Amino acid sequence: MTIRLGGLASGLDTESIIRDLMKAERTKVDTQYQQKQLLEWKREDYRDMNTKLLALKTAVYELRLQSSFTANQVSSANESVLTATASASALDGKYTINVLNLAQGVSAASSQALGSSGDSSSLAAQFGVTGEISFTLEGTDGVQTFTFNAEQDSMQSVVKQINQAGLGIQAVYDSGVDRLFLSSTATGSQVKIDIAADDQAFLRDTLKLYSGDLPAEGSPVTLGVGEDAQIEFNGISGLSFSSNQFTLNGINFDLNGTGSTTITISNDTDATVDKIKAFMEAYNNLVDLIGSKLGEKRARDYLPLTDDEKAEMSEAEIALWEAKARSGLLKGDSLLNSIYTQLRSCATGAIAGLSSEVYTSLSTIGIATSNNWNDNGKLYLDEDKLRAALLDDPDAVMQFFTGSDDVDGLADLLYHQSTSGITSLTNRAGSASSKIDTSYLGKEMERIDKSIARWEERLENLETRYWAQFTAMETALYKLNNQSSWLEQQLASWWSS
Repeated sequence: MTIRLGGLASGLDTESIIRDLMKAERTKVDTQYQQKQLLEWKREDYRDMNTKLLALKTAVYELRLQSSFTANQVSSANESVLTATASASALDGKYTINVLNLAQGVSAASSQALGSSGDSSSLAAQFGVTGEISFTLEGTDGVQTFTFNAEQDSMQSVVKQINQAGLGIQAVYDSGVDRLFLSSTATGSQVKIDIAADDQAFLRDTLKLYSGDLPAEGSPVTLGVGEDAQIEFNGISGLSFSSNQFTLNGINFDLNGTGSTTITISNDTDATVDKIKAFMEAYNNLVDLIGSKLGEKRARDYLPLTDDEKAEMSEAEIALWEAKARSGLLKGDSLLNSIYTQLRSCATGAIAGLSSEVYTSLSTIGIATSNNWNDNGKLYLDEDKLRAALLDDPDAVMQFFTGSDDVDGLADLLYHQSTSGITSLTNRAGSASSKIDTSYLGKEMERIDKSIARWEERLENLETRYWAQFTAMETALYKLNNQSSWLEQQLASWWSS
């Protein structure tokens, strides 16, 4: 460890002198830090572009799907009777539906309170039954025999085993009314709850689920069967379904009650317009950002601030300075200009080879490019014209975006351009989610980091050398001062004698 002596003999402010000497040397490494900061800002700008490119890619992907143009909307005149949705295969029009009967399942319950005691720890304690209890239930999904020990098993055990048997039967014991409730998990005429065996008459006498004779082999006691939903559709009768939710002619019905109503199916133009608007918003955000960056002036007199410079400025001053320092970093950037040009070429061009010769470009469906150069090529919508095109020939508008077997539509072209742009920008600036940055800028920043590390080591060694030199000077002066004092003492002594 180097011993540092600061001005003890010379009276010099050694620390200030060395600090000033090092400040001059540090400008060399400060330049490296500034170069790295510029690269970091440029990388952030590239990645911001990539985020907006991804938003555009997501938006145009939706427009590559035919379902974005063929979705239907359904209105019901009486939603207390039914509600409905429609798939793309449903035909537009008005339909009359008469709901004659709702689909129902099976419900059964104890005919009266069971007279339970206050102790529900076991079947024996609660109902006074003893020994082994066995019964067999048959539901829509199967048949199973249940066996319980009255002294060990409780009503909770009975309910739990029925529910876990997978028979399509749901059991609930309500202690408040002291009754057992059974219900089917499905609806329809094929649904049932049967008691196939009840050897100890536990279900009949204790749980009071039925009356009369015990079930004989092959002659179960039926607690109930379900019912199908029955409807008339546009005058066609005899239509039945096991559930109140079913699909007919591409229409998904949800029955709520009996009675008559009409439903109207029409193309969901609003949904299509919303997706086109989402595409335009993503496109405009992207081209506006790229265009502004390509034309942004570079303030070359403003370099990234060093730590010493920041220490002398307020936060507001730092923010204003850095805004100037990072402006224009992408002015005229060749990669961004290529992406920008290709995207605008797609958006302003016509699609050749489509079956329709009317709707072949954005301008023909009411979407125009701004004539104001300050808008950087943003798109503007004439919604009335777009809706008129969708009403006039929805298939042609769809094909303009989705293309056909041998022709790429606009959405296909923009999707591929977005994908290509994302790849190029990722190669240039990397991705924030990547653990290892192998991009061009990432490698450049790594190179600068290594250079900074070498410079920091040189500066540290240089400062150590300066201190060693000044310490040696102070030591020599200290010795000279001591010798001078000794000589003065000797001369004084000689003259006095």
